[in-house]
Amino acid sequence: MFSRIVLGLLSFLGFGAGRQCSGNVDVVGDTLRRGIVEYLDCCCTLYSAGTPVSRLVADYKGLAERGIVEGFVPVIVEVDANLYDMLLENSGCGGIMDIEKVREYRRLAVCKQVEDGKALLARRLAEYKDCLKESGEADWETGIVGMEVYEDVGKIDAFVGFSNGGGLTANEFLLAKIPVRNVWDVFRWLPFGGWNACPSEDELVAVARYWYERYGAVPAVVTHDGVQFRVERPAKESEAMDLAAEQFAFGEDIVTQGVGNIRTLARLLTGSTVWCFWWD
Repeated sequence: MFSRIVLGLLSFLGFGAGRQCSGNVDVVGDTLRRGIVEYLDCCCTLYSAGTPVSRLVADYKGLAERGIVEGFVPVIVEVDANLYDMLLENSGCGGIMDIEKVREYRRLAVCKQVEDGKALLARRLAEYKDCLKESGEADWETGIVGMEVYEDVGKIDAFVGFSNGGGLTANEFLLAKIPVRNVWDVFRWLPFGGWNACPSEDELVAVARYWYERYGAVPAVVTHDGVQFRVERPAKESEAMDLAAEQFAFGEDIVTQGVGNIRTLARLLTGSTVWCFWWD
């Protein structure tokens, strides 16, 4: 079940609270849909705004089981202009869709060496601590780690941000069968990062590999400003504090604009089968 503190936070941030779409197919919207489908370059299914969230999630779970055998990773992708522009830019298309350029980018990207994700997160965390010390804005132990867990924190066991209430999708989504052998290569197929505080594509790949090998975390949702992982081996209480610190290094907004401190995040992560990240 979700805690009220987490649901209230997601509502405050507008996570998933996107545009309400009418039943009419507008020219701009139709062009965007075709563009993202072409970019994905794989089998995918469109879920229009107003689709029951339960149907989308059930279809995802069915594909997750099939993907292990058939060699693909199912990912729920938001139909969003900002996300589309970002993917084109990061793929070297210069804002203009060119599927041959995208395919060449992917061919070269999957051959790149993957950095040590654990070491990368440790480095990012150390850099944050140094900046915090220099600025004097807050104390790491009391202000960031926290002295106590905030009340009413449960665990996350379902994807979030698909609807504005009522159990229907607020935006349009595509359920794509990403044809990659390694789950972390989802971020090669969908080069999401490198903007604002969001990790770069190479960092996303490195961390995704590390978390998959340790927790069975699989990239499952990509929106214009966030990602969600499905977790096969949830963190135990004994390892949750270390994981929470890593997740803070990966995306500090989940703490500073979210649950309030790392100690509370650790409690939230204990047993959670879904991890959520967003970047402003």
